[in-house]
Amino acid sequence: MTVHDFLYFDKQNEKKMFRSNKKRNIIFVLSVILGIASLLLWHSRCNVDTFGQQETLTYLITAVAMLIISIYGISATFADIMLAILLKSKKVKYKKDNLFVIRTFASKARTMSFTFGTLSMLILLSLLCLNFSSINKGVYRSSIEENAPYDVDVVDFEQPFEDFNEYIQVVDEDYTIKETIEYPIYKEPQHQIQDYYNPEFYEHDPVMKLSDYNKLLKLRNMDTMELKDDEYCIVTRNQLVHKIEGNEAIQTIQFAGKDLHLKGFETQSFWSTMTTMGRFVVIVPDEYVQNLEISEQHLIIDTKEETTPQLEKKIEKKLAHLLGNITEDGEENVEYYRVKVRGTVIEEQNAMTAMMASIE
Repeated sequence: MTVHDFLYFDKQNEKKMFRSNKKRNIIFVLSVILGIASLLLWHSRCNVDTFGQQETLTYLITAVAMLIISIYGISATFADIMLAILLKSKKVKYKKDNLFVIRTFASKARTMSFTFGTLSMLILLSLLCLNFSSINKGVYRSSIEENAPYDVDVVDFEQPFEDFNEYIQVVDEDYTIKETIEYPIYKEPQHQIQDYYNPEFYEHDPVMKLSDYNKLLKLRNMDTMELKDDEYCIVTRNQLVHKIEGNEAIQTIQFAGKDLHLKGFETQSFWSTMTTMGRFVVIVPDEYVQNLEISEQHLIIDTKEETTPQLEKKIEKKLAHLLGNITEDGEENVEYYRVKVRGTVIEEQNAMTAMMASIE
């Protein structure tokens, strides 16, 4: 190797990775913006409220792809920016052994930028996976609370309503019953709220009186609700609030010949079998339900022990005569969906979580 060759290769250690500072700066700025946008997109979609929506997976994949591109762009350009700053200052460059450090840094920056980008990507992906795991845990809990917040939930919606004592006796054989609550759902014939949900299926609004609603809240250790004489509240599923939110037409409704003003919406206490009539319940002071017809009757049982799927099977087997009816053709139709046991829902969620974990 000649002296010329030696000086040439030695000089390469001071060469920057990008010939054009302008292009490098543009790539750096775009990479930073892309990274911030990807994190904001991930944050906006990866939460309990939107996690179950069909398009969420597409948004999350897009966010991860944007983040990966951003990491590699920042890793490559940031090293070159640092090198340019150091090489620009002769005082820093030729002071002590800084020249050796700068040349070593320049050499490693060109060869290790991809590796550092990969390591950074893996670290961030690990953090995103932890975030995903936390959201998945929240979805798991919220799904159980939405489908079976109480140990046993039984509904009857055909008059004359049956006596729930047999259900209580069957549960009492294997479990210690702490409390039972029976509550009716009433029909409000003007269907002022139902028009914005499913008017083609139901011709009235489901209504619950405030005292019954507060009993159910206490059983779940939730704060009770207070309503003035001229107020009402709507309990609905969180994903369906948009159907009525901001609707001026329901700010005041006619109820039992009196104007009732909307106090607000409640979503945390809603569960899927709260009523079989639509996806919401109107909560009103007790005196306003006196002249309304009862559409369905519910039984809630709170047990000391955790329930299991075997309890639901036992109820279905022993009380099939209560869960069934005779059709016009003379055939027996057993309505097993009228009984909901928390232990069964938990086992179903555990099985689903196990399957998802094995796929991942």
